[in-house]
Amino acid sequence: MPRLARLRIRITGLIILLLLVPGIAQAQYDTDPFPQDEEFDRFTSEEALQILITNGVDERIATQYLERFEPGRTFSEAEMDVMVRIMAPGVPEDELEGEALDDEGAAMPLFPEIIYPTDLAEKIIKPFGYEFFHRLPAPDLPVEDITVGPEYVVGVGDEILITLWGDIERRFARVIDRQGRLVLPEAGVVTAAGRTLGELRQELEAVFGQLYRGARMTVSLGDVRTIQVYVSGDIHRPGTYTMSALSTVLSALYHSGGPTASGSLRRIMLSRRGQEQRDIDLYEFLLSGDRNSDVPLQSGDVVHILPLGPTVKVSGEVRRQAIYEIHDGETLRNIVQMAGGLTDLALHERITVDRYSESLGEQLYRIDWNDSAQDISMRGGDEVSVYSVYHAHPKEFVEIYGRVHEPGIYRLVPGLRVADLIFRAGGLEEGAYGERAELTRVIEANGDSFTRTELHPFRLQDLLDDPNSDQNLSLQKGDKVFVRTTPGWQPSPVVALKGEVRFPGKYGLKGLSDRISDLMERAGGATPDAFLKGAQLHRHLEGRIIIDFSEALQSLDSSDNIELADRDSIYVPRLPETIRVSGAIANPGHLLYVPGKKSSYYVANTGGFLENANRGAVKIMRVTGEVISAKRRFWPDPEVRRGDEIVVLVQEERRPVDWGKRLRESATIIASLATTVYIISNINK
Repeated sequence: MPRLARLRIRITGLIILLLLVPGIAQAQYDTDPFPQDEEFDRFTSEEALQILITNGVDERIATQYLERFEPGRTFSEAEMDVMVRIMAPGVPEDELEGEALDDEGAAMPLFPEIIYPTDLAEKIIKPFGYEFFHRLPAPDLPVEDITVGPEYVVGVGDEILITLWGDIERRFARVIDRQGRLVLPEAGVVTAAGRTLGELRQELEAVFGQLYRGARMTVSLGDVRTIQVYVSGDIHRPGTYTMSALSTVLSALYHSGGPTASGSLRRIMLSRRGQEQRDIDLYEFLLSGDRNSDVPLQSGDVVHILPLGPTVKVSGEVRRQAIYEIHDGETLRNIVQMAGGLTDLALHERITVDRYSESLGEQLYRIDWNDSAQDISMRGGDEVSVYSVYHAHPKEFVEIYGRVHEPGIYRLVPGLRVADLIFRAGGLEEGAYGERAELTRVIEANGDSFTRTELHPFRLQDLLDDPNSDQNLSLQKGDKVFVRTTPGWQPSPVVALKGEVRFPGKYGLKGLSDRISDLMERAGGATPDAFLKGAQLHRHLEGRIIIDFSEALQSLDSSDNIELADRDSIYVPRLPETIRVSGAIANPGHLLYVPGKKSSYYVANTGGFLENANRGAVKIMRVTGEVISAKRRFWPDPEVRRGDEIVVLVQEERRPVDWGKRLRESATIIASLATTVYIISNINK
């Protein structure tokens, strides 16, 4: 055949193929029963890590936080926003209250304090005392739950309870009227309003003592009147509040949400008609529990919070790091006392105070705590740093790796030896090689710019048998101990067996030849309620392995009686009583299993097909993992077996073919090919 003729045949075949391929591709696309939705604006764990770091989150914290999620998890923009708010430094706590939810409505981990390293957590220093008011205000307690002292000033609306006993037994209650009086039976009228409860009790005892000689009495408070107080200044919810007459300044601050971040806890003014203004310092209560500053309120009182005064930041080895508000004249020792005092690890010889002033600029004061004469007055903006003894005497570390339970880095203390380090690392693991271990040590050459490493091998078993052995070397800074694995050693393979067997639990395999039948025999066999057809074998890193357990146990030579491997997991379920029906049916759910029934029986008894159901795509999912069609063209429907699930698929909508577009595309292709054929034909002439 001439070359040009062969070329024309190939081009013609190509044209036909190009005409058919779009239709084939379109038909395949139209009938694809499982279209994949494309996800947009999702971030991988690596991308999420970079976003968190960019927003100021420590890399270690971000890495540990992301490890809480399943491998391969991606995150939306909304979820990234939640994570940034959770972990970004300086986020107010009230923004993190309640649950943060992801796109699926599941709770995301909140502020991860438990994974923050100590040194990073210490950098987050907050103003002292404000968290006391972060919770919602509690309602006033009932009167019977509050102890009322004799100093309580009674007023209009208070109920006074009087009880007499002895020669006469009487009990009555009277309310102080609008004129401030108590109208008493047989005793007349007593002026009460404005008196303390103790003063009123004395007068009533005198009055009733004249009427009933020999009688004894008690006077107590019943229902309490309400008062109206005003809260103003730098407070979250300023306004007028109606409260119990037993309320105090703290009660008013609770109800109004507490001072704002710019409000003072030490400069609170209580104004009362006809009396001098009173200054209240809540630090007396917050630091020592002294409630003398928590003054009882009266109707018409005004509680005013002044702006925040000068503050000092205290960090380091104190028991309560915070930012403290100061008064004039308070010294370094006063501030450290506010911070709970020095810790046991504080370096007393050197406490620093950083200060800035317009005239002198930045200044640094070095204070010896042991010298009381070095106590200095504090100024607003001062930063007090109390260092650890380890600043002067840095910690030294050694390392251990290999067949120990807790390998890693350990602090070096004087006298620490190899056996001590192994003990601190949890001891040896199974398979540790006792004949030889190694210690490497870096030797710094005096006067030279280089270092060298020494290797010290030792017999591990010797130092374990005799701690005084020469093999039990004393450790130095930077030493690394390596415990090797015994050559050829392998951990004992373990298989987990759960469900309907007589002795469920974990079993060690005797060898690589142990099979399912061997393990079931050791476990005492299956219980009478076991459903062996539905038993499942899961293998580590491989997932479920489809086998028929009933076949494996009936015929030991069966291919289903496979050899077991380390970390295999077997589950034998209980004999199921129902068949599950799901998909495009009216009432998905479970039906009791009826032997011999086909899929049509179960579909009919769950409400029948929906309008969008694909009646020809009914699937039966066997417990063995096999999926078969319930509708066969030339064969009868298969019988539904115990434990099967029936799934009715949805009828997929076919997209109409745009024949005009298809013809235009084909014409373009044919024209291009015709041009190619013409050029080739002229070349061969």
